[in-house]
Amino acid sequence: MTQSSAPIGIAGGGAKTYEPSLMGTSPTQRKFLDVVDLSANGFEVLIAENNVNELYVKLHIDPVKYTQLNVSKELCPYIGGVWWLHIELPERYPQASPSVAFVNRIFHPNVEEQSGSICLDVLNQTWSPMFTLTHALTNFLTQLLCYPNPHDPMNGEAAGILIQDEEQFKEKVARHIQQFATETKAEESINRETRGRDFYNPDVDAIKKKKLRNSSNSAKQEPPVEEKKIEDDISSASDIDLD
Repeated sequence: MTQSSAPIGIAGGGAKTYEPSLMGTSPTQRKFLDVVDLSANGFEVLIAENNVNELYVKLHIDPVKYTQLNVSKELCPYIGGVWWLHIELPERYPQASPSVAFVNRIFHPNVEEQSGSICLDVLNQTWSPMFTLTHALTNFLTQLLCYPNPHDPMNGEAAGILIQDEEQFKEKVARHIQQFATETKAEESINRETRGRDFYNPDVDAIKKKKLRNSSNSAKQEPPVEEKKIEDDISSASDIDLD
């Protein structure tokens, strides 16, 4: 699928990319930098306790109360919806792009309704290590929501309605939001998705406290070299100024 290069419905505002001086950080540092940066930019984030490569991010499509996404209230049909995203970072991140899927259902031509998988060539094919997760959400995902492309769809019903009758499409999206993407429905979905697993909010203080707890529990036992390196990477990432 090919997304248009002219994003419609996106309000002005630049997104953050990393300076070349930060590109030398280790993969673990870079992952934590990007995750903490999401939190610093106002996104609600959950990261797997034992897997830095898996996280969930909450999206409020409301340009008045939540300004993280540059959406136009007049043009974006998904205003008012609340979704959780499941993001997986590949081992080669940031050299390779992350994978992104919706947790609760969305009626969109370029999203597989049952699995939430996103057809987003603009992310997969034009991804650069200079981009951050915040950049991916505030630019690429905003374009997906504001400018759905019905001509190479993953949801044929959504694409057909959009091509035939845009107003009917907007009405269908609105009904779908009430059924699957209210605040309550979003929370029900994320609770089902993460049941039985441990996640935490990856702010800098939480990372440091976790490191201190781990150190206290193993005060008389030196960790293996690889484990100690990971802890050092986390500590270094926590101390880097994101501004």
